[in-house]
Amino acid sequence: MRVHLLAVIASRMGITREEIDSIFSKTLLAAQTGTDSVARHVNDALGYLFAEQLIVEKGRAFQATGFGKRISTLYIDPMTGVLFKKNMGGFEPGPDHTVRLLHLIAKSPDFEPKFPMREKHYQKAYEFLESNRSSFLLGDERRRSSFMEYDDVLQEMRTVMVLDSWIEEQKEDTILENLGAEPGDLHRAVDSADWLLYCLSELGKLFGKYDVIKEAGFLRKRVGVGVKGELVELTKLRGVGRVRARSLYNSGFRTIKSIKDAPAEKLGLVEKIGPVLAQKIKEEAA
Repeated sequence: MRVHLLAVIASRMGITREEIDSIFSKTLLAAQTGTDSVARHVNDALGYLFAEQLIVEKGRAFQATGFGKRISTLYIDPMTGVLFKKNMGGFEPGPDHTVRLLHLIAKSPDFEPKFPMREKHYQKAYEFLESNRSSFLLGDERRRSSFMEYDDVLQEMRTVMVLDSWIEEQKEDTILENLGAEPGDLHRAVDSADWLLYCLSELGKLFGKYDVIKEAGFLRKRVGVGVKGELVELTKLRGVGRVRARSLYNSGFRTIKSIKDAPAEKLGLVEKIGPVLAQKIKEEAA
């Protein structure tokens, strides 16, 4: 309800409660559950949107705030937008916030598919969580949090680990074997992560969080092709994905300039490249 209600309010300069009730009284939900039930859902949604400053009331009309309008145009759940807004702090320059960002998007209601914990993954998840303790959204507060809260975070670890394995350049077969993520689900997760990182960047622009914009943008490039940060520049070249980028990097071609300056014959000797592609990527690098 909160998604649809925000969309209705954001699409108008102002709308009264009577007009809102009139719109939702014509929905399938109203036909199935009755207008009184729909009105209660609208009340709950309005309360949430008000509390999180997604809408305001001027006179008798409701209007979306700038935050509410951006959430609506991004087509994400208001709860996702609120989660992102509340966790934009703490991205100071210096530390690596990769795991923190992965946890943030995996935790959002819009992330699909979720990878719920399985008994055989608990030990790996526990070790991953503990080794990255300071990166998660609870941070040091976890030491004072309840066991139930800690367990909720643990339940999210398999999803975070799948994304982390992907950007650490593990093969799809390895991710399937270690974490049970089917290739189709993995690529759905990659698409979902790409979109949510874009949304996070857009909200960063709205609130002037430039560190978030920079880090989310860079991580988005890593997620898109599944590489470590050192390969991002090379994957800008057409025809160079995660495998070829790693071959080039390991052979000493670590920047686009180094590829541009190298003889095509030498470039063609790199595994997975060959003479034809070598010429093409040299032209691309130029």
